[in-house]
Amino acid sequence: MRYQDEFDKVFISFVLHGFVQEDRLKIIANAQRALWTGSEFILLDYNEFDLKQSPGLVRLTFKMECPLATDFIGRDLQAIRREQGFDEFRVHPHYLGYVWLLPLRKAG
Repeated sequence: MRYQDEFDKVFISFVLHGFVQEDRLKIIANAQRALWTGSEFILLDYNEFDLKQSPGLVRLTFKMECPLATDFIGRDLQAIRREQGFDEFRVHPHYLGYVWLLPLRKAG
């Protein structure tokens, strides 16, 4: 079943970083398609940051994390959200900014 313009919110938590970029874009596109105009895709996941410049504990954590997570933190989610049809990008940082909650609003 394909959903289109049926939901006012879609929420995923620590999902995108575990996929290759092509599949991440498909997940975002599916969420965008399922939402009404003006509704939100809410994403909780790792923030964008330079792992090499991070404290030792963060680098150690990423040695135990899924290898795709390192690719994910280097992606420009602001550019991706525009390309995927979201016009608002509010950032709510957590855990010293290494994790963020992102409500993305579907463009109308």
